[in-house]
Amino acid sequence: MGHPISSARSVRAIDAGINDGHCDGARVAAAGPRSGQPGKEIEGPMAIVILGGLITSTALNLVVLPTLALRFGRFATSEQD
Repeated sequence: MGHPISSARSVRAIDAGINDGHCDGARVAAAGPRSGQPGKEIEGPMAIVILGGLITSTALNLVVLPTLALRFGRFATSEQD
């Protein structure tokens, strides 16, 4: 079993990484309205592309792929004697 201090550090590091990821997403979402400022012309279109990709991939993975798997997939059935 690991040392409790090192385990606590690991948990804090993971927690910090998760929080950083959420902050990055919030920064991308907030970039759209500020894209008219000088030097930030690319941030608005880039934010739209990133968020559109996230929404599209989520819909694809949650709706389209399972539907296609049920329609065209070949699932083995277990035969019991």
